[in-house]
Amino acid sequence: MPHVRAKEYQIPKEGYDLVYVEVIQRHHKRTPYASNTFFKEDADWDCSNAGPYHHAKAVDFATTPVYWQAQHSALNHFASQVGPGFGDSTCQFPGITSAGLDDSKQHGVDFGSVYRDKLGFLPCANETEQYAFRVTNNVITTQTLGAFAAGLYPDAKEYVAWVQSETYDSLEPKFSWTEHLEKSAALRERFNRVSGIEPNDSAGWSSSWDHVNATDVCVSQEDADAIYRLGNWEYAYRWRGAENSTLYSALKMGVWFRELQANLHAAAEATSPVKYRHNFAHDGSVSPVLGVLQSAYPTWPGMGSEVVFELWRMGSKPYVRVLFSGQPLETSTPLGTLDMVPLDKLDNYIDSIIPHDMVAACRGDAAALGLA
Repeated sequence: MPHVRAKEYQIPKEGYDLVYVEVIQRHHKRTPYASNTFFKEDADWDCSNAGPYHHAKAVDFATTPVYWQAQHSALNHFASQVGPGFGDSTCQFPGITSAGLDDSKQHGVDFGSVYRDKLGFLPCANETEQYAFRVTNNVITTQTLGAFAAGLYPDAKEYVAWVQSETYDSLEPKFSWTEHLEKSAALRERFNRVSGIEPNDSAGWSSSWDHVNATDVCVSQEDADAIYRLGNWEYAYRWRGAENSTLYSALKMGVWFRELQANLHAAAEATSPVKYRHNFAHDGSVSPVLGVLQSAYPTWPGMGSEVVFELWRMGSKPYVRVLFSGQPLETSTPLGTLDMVPLDKLDNYIDSIIPHDMVAACRGDAAALGLA
């Protein structure tokens, strides 16, 4: 997906000073999830000499880096009961692919070409008190960060990645919905006959269409096209098309927006040394961010999609510019295109959308939802 790059980046008119930058982006190219593989796959995934690292860091000595390689045993008869998936693959699923790592590194290079080289804004790698990276509990966001940081700060050896508990992570809240799946049941039945997926599977194949892998070998092109359309429809409907989609987005990412507001004000009031934060997340995180902002052209965010919040100051007054695909975000809100919007106006809009008591709102309290 397009992102901030020096070639297309537009520097605001003279008189504006950049104060703070916060980014939320989707991870880059990944493998399938283990739970979303077919019973037996015919593709090869080789991760020899590459894989996710799993080792603890000690305070008083250097531990040895350890990475995982998947093991398969013909003597483990239980393996045949759940399916071999990708057979003898040494990969862990999910994981960022080699192409995804390349893209992540280039993303970091491009980001640095703007905020370090063009604007002279980014802190140095050793000024760790001035920037922060955050990930979700899903390993693919940390893997994306590892390659992104190699492009942004190639001389740095390690980073702290902040993460909240998955039970209440504001960067990756959980959700559920099902009605449209019932209406496409006939299509799913045809697909299941080809794929071998059980109708009552518990691995996620029947919970949404967005991860379906249709091939032109066994599935008709007409059905494949319908599946692709359903995947795009899910995101357009969930975050922008449904009657209460803005409220749904607000309930899903409301806490994160409150955190964003606090970060913007801390920077505007110079009460925090942090000038750059970067959140590595998922399509189900980026989409509701765009939903809250009511993007005028809703789309399923591709791999590496980013939303950049820039805080600028002219004199003593703070302004916010929001970039998506590297350009100011066009919205259907009264704010219009989010290009140098006064911070207080953005605050007023967010306050009008995000419930003040998120816990009560998520429990369905009418007053908290503004319905009483």
